Amino acid sequence: MIEITLFLIILFSILSSGNFFYTKIFQILKIETKQNFYFDLINIFSISIVINYFIIWLVGLISIDLIFFILFYFLCLILFAKPFYLFLKENIIKQNKKFLDLTNDKKIIILAIIFYFIILLLNSAASPVDFDSLHYHLLIPKKYIEEGYINIDHAWGGFDFFPFLIEYFAIIFLLFNIESGIQFLNVFITLNIIFCIYNLGILLRINIYQNLLAIIFFILIKNIIWLSGTSHNELLLCFFYMSAFINLIKIFENKNYLKLFSVACVG
Repeated sequence: MIEITLFLIILFSILSSGNFFYTKIFQILKIETKQNFYFDLINIFSISIVINYFIIWLVGLISIDLIFFILFYFLCLILFAKPFYLFLKENIIKQNKKFLDLTNDKKIIILAIIFYFIILLLNSAASPVDFDSLHYHLLIPKKYIEEGYINIDHAWGGFDFFPFLIEYFAIIFLLFNIESGIQFLNVFITLNIIFCIYNLGILLRINIYQNLLAIIFFILIKNIIWLSGTSHNELLLCFFYMSAFINLIKIFENKNYLKLFSVACVG
């Protein structure tokens, strides 16, 4: 429970910084934001992951220091948490009103999906046991922490030359002694993929039953259930593919979405 709580605080800090860039910096670039709640969430998540990745990478090349990251995420909470909290509060209230207006069968399906997400989150609290997590996705971040900075070791093996993304977030979670941090993150990535599917359904103008059915088919795929409890990067790749595809479609409505599409492609 302590691990999940600490993870949620760090994640909220990360998303708060992403929300700041999404609402402020992108307004300067004249990108139209605040489309719908779920579309905003996936783009906030994309920007948050990409921005924090580069921060971890640039700082990590110099030094991996727990004090720095404590101060950094605490500062993000102080500066950016309130607007993000108000954004979530306002839209959750709106979504709750829409939920109450739905028919009972739709409510049951949505509650089943929420229950499934909670089960995934609890399941991800177990210690990682799969080979790739222990010998690659978590091992290399642990090596960087032990060495005190991101050090590409030619003698260590070819994995050190792979492009990382989720593994750099493992550095943060391991610094805070959150052994299952990447597994928790993978569950929230799965949730954002669900938002992507929902948004895609809206863009394709399919009805809510078909949309919910598509979500159910996705979450019941055996590999999705398994990947949510590992430190693998496939779910994050899937999320960025879908995020890029959705923003690519949006480009036909507004060319400014090219920048959001580019962010997803970087991820």
